Amino acid sequence: MPIKLFLNPEIEAVNDMEEDIFKQIAEAYADDDYKPELDNENQTTQIAPVSLSEALARLATLRLYEEQQEDGSHEVIRSFNRLK
Repeated sequence: MPIKLFLNPEIEAVNDMEEDIFKQIAEAYADDDYKPELDNENQTTQIAPVSLSEALARLATLRLYEEQQEDGSHEVIRSFNRLK
């Protein structure tokens, strides 16, 4: 048997289209009984609410980061300013 056929046998050729693969994956996870697996740590951990001052400080940090980028977007910076 030639090595090319040994490595890529015709009987194992996959001719699925990308959209078919997507549909198969979506159908597999569309099952109503499906529940994502969670670690024990994630089940007991609660996220503390963020205060307004903390949110504004983080927003300022993001705006500063975008301003410091060589290819920073003025539109993104304006969006941050509108959110503030």
